[in-house]
Amino acid sequence: MKSDSTPFQPDPNLPSFVQGSPQAQLDALLDLAQEHAEDAMREDGALLPSVFAASPNGLFLLGSKPVNEELEKKEFATDARLVCTAQAATAVVLALEAWVLEARPGECLFPGLRPSESPRRKECIVLSGEAVGGFHKQRLRPILRDGRGRFSGLGPAIVPPPEPPEGPLARLLPEAPPTPEVRAFAAALLKARGVNLVEASP
Repeated sequence: MKSDSTPFQPDPNLPSFVQGSPQAQLDALLDLAQEHAEDAMREDGALLPSVFAASPNGLFLLGSKPVNEELEKKEFATDARLVCTAQAATAVVLALEAWVLEARPGECLFPGLRPSESPRRKECIVLSGEAVGGFHKQRLRPILRDGRGRFSGLGPAIVPPPEPPEGPLARLLPEAPPTPEVRAFAAALLKARGVNLVEASP
């Protein structure tokens, strides 16, 4: 699945996993986001931040432009949270490229150290997901490149502990099931922000 010029679009195929448990939806979304990320890297050489959300209405994809500045990250996160609220999403996965620094056994990383500044940094596809009920999963796939710097594949998965992530792009699902009024308000905000919201029938 790939994003196009429409920032927010329903997937018309409505995969069967949308009817599964939130945990099953999360696992399926992680696999789907990973497939999308690998396709994007092979075809475009880069992965723009993307959000995959499952709801009773189906499967939705929110794409973005590059988000490098904090304000851009907050704006994208706001759109993602509004989509999850408007669609009463039950599981969501964020996929993006990032520099990652793994702590060695017994090592405590300095809190102020940016992974991009470390010689031990790894270029990774980061898949960060959450589902209703307090379930969280992350999956890191190192980006492999050939001698000319071109994408050649993804390395073995690194699976961090299932803890809630932090940062401006974390906690995308609503804290409680949204009421019809809240969903309608979120949809109106999306329209005002220029994000086209189209509901799909299951």
